Amino acid sequence: MSRNELTPKPKRFAVELVQARTLKEAAERTGISLSTAKRDKADPLVQRYVAELSHQLLDTLAMRLRQLGARAADVLEQAMAEGDSWPVKLRAADTILGRLLQVTELVTLEERVSELEQQAMRKE
Repeated sequence: MSRNELTPKPKRFAVELVQARTLKEAAERTGISLSTAKRDKADPLVQRYVAELSHQLLDTLAMRLRQLGARAADVLEQAMAEGDSWPVKLRAADTILGRLLQVTELVTLEERVSELEQQAMRKE
């Protein structure tokens, strides 16, 4: 493997790091020590891969929320037509639409930050 590629274990650690709640949990799931996890976490290749995985995860979440957002809008439309007998559905629809907005803003912000980082790297 070249110096620009992750070996399987750091790659697996990066996946676990994205999914785990703590660094220690990611290390345990990967079968590495906490000191190795700290070293791997500081590795630019691991950081880049974690960022890529996080971006993919956000994209997937945003897509799912957009799909749910369409269903939530249908619920709102139906509730408006039938009256206010749907308090639970309305609350769920409102929550979904709120989360959709938050994730959309987060994805947009992440894309802007990524572009700024790329511009900064080109200037170096």
